[in-house]
Amino acid sequence: MREMRRTGLSLLLMLAPAALASQVVQNATLRQAIQAYEALDFRQVIVQGRAALRQRLTSPERARAEELLGFAFSATNQPDSAISAFREAILLDPDRQLDPRRVSPRITGYFNGALGQVLVVGQLRADSARFISGMPGSGLPIRFT
Repeated sequence: MREMRRTGLSLLLMLAPAALASQVVQNATLRQAIQAYEALDFRQVIVQGRAALRQRLTSPERARAEELLGFAFSATNQPDSAISAFREAILLDPDRQLDPRRVSPRITGYFNGALGQVLVVGQLRADSARFISGMPGSGLPIRFT
């Protein structure tokens, strides 16, 4: 029964995005969280991920820890915590995305819920000379989706 449950969870989660596997992690605690994730030990991912966040991490490592927590909270049916972790990952790395072909719809939904809570500005263009000089009609229009 337990093996069947683990298999079901692995199908639900699939694998973390390839971006997670391609980055070199210096922090030992974060590496332990990644190993726990690969072993489908989600409780240990949460313990190690939280511990890693209390340590000095680079910004990409911090975003990775938050994303791992988002996956682990999703797997353990903690949607509010998953959304919160994904929100932090997005704030740290606004270009962060999940591949819907590799990640379950439930996790993608939590990620999109987090994305809906933050404003991510991909590109902002302004004519600074006109804006600073105060020329008429030199307001700074901002549009976002």
